Amino acid sequence: MADAKKKVLVIEDEPSIRNNIMLMLKVERYAATGAENGRVGLELARSDPPDLILCDVMMPEMDGFAVLEALRAEPRLAEIPFIFLTALDDRSSTRRGMNLGADDYLPKPFTRNELMEAVNSRLKKFENLTQALAARLVPQRDQLTQKFREKISGGDGTAALEDTDPGTLTGKIAEASVLFSDIRNFTTYSERLTSDEIAELLNAYLETACAPVLRCGGVVMKFIGDGVMALFEPHQDEKGESHAHRAVRAGLAMQLAALEFREWVKQHHPSPSLPEFSIGVGIHSGEVLLCHVGTPGRGELTVIGDTVNIASRLEGQTKE
Repeated sequence: MADAKKKVLVIEDEPSIRNNIMLMLKVERYAATGAENGRVGLELARSDPPDLILCDVMMPEMDGFAVLEALRAEPRLAEIPFIFLTALDDRSSTRRGMNLGADDYLPKPFTRNELMEAVNSRLKKFENLTQALAARLVPQRDQLTQKFREKISGGDGTAALEDTDPGTLTGKIAEASVLFSDIRNFTTYSERLTSDEIAELLNAYLETACAPVLRCGGVVMKFIGDGVMALFEPHQDEKGESHAHRAVRAGLAMQLAALEFREWVKQHHPSPSLPEFSIGVGIHSGEVLLCHVGTPGRGELTVIGDTVNIASRLEGQTKE
């Protein structure tokens, strides 16, 4: 039986199908919520992010492809496991969904066993991958966070956060540049490699990807699954480059580094079933706010604002 805390959002415009799926999920102790179209489903996902989404493809107002594209463009929702429910069997539709970041396809009609197998296996795989990545990436994240605290506080990094409650503004950076980057076809890698192999690949790649950011005067704000979010502050370096120029230079260097890393992947994982390693990069400049978010004692520094969202959406467009 499933953990009762696991939340599944069912986006399906046919009421009988939607209600039947929700009933099957509730029998297995999932907390199921339904949405009658893509627009409503996206609103529900934003207001209360689920652990997994089951989504029809052909729907009024907003189809499943548009829902998935919107989710993958928002850092907070980008990693939610997503399964398409579809009667479409053409390869172009399947390829389009996978390119947008779908985790699986469940063809209609399906049995209760097929539904639960897809849901359980996808959640289990996501949980295993998350745990493996957390164990490997936490030390790197902590080091980067400490360096950033030192950078903004001018000292040991404690002054900036010492008396700050989560959610309060700790600074304002005008006209900064935000960079997003992630690995293309990462779902395929996670399906065909073990959790340990994925963690090894990500550690090796993220070290490679972060180097250009740091060389160009940027700060790695966070790792989002297989992605990186970096901030370039509005100061002039010794070459007189603006933050926007430094961000673009870092993005180009990351693309070159990814081409070199492609050889690492081929050497360590020579399987012909793996796609050629590549990344996408999105950059946008504008006003961002520096905030401390989270719970007392477990907060983190992050940047928020339209600039962040637009940079993420631009990166998402490179998947097309």
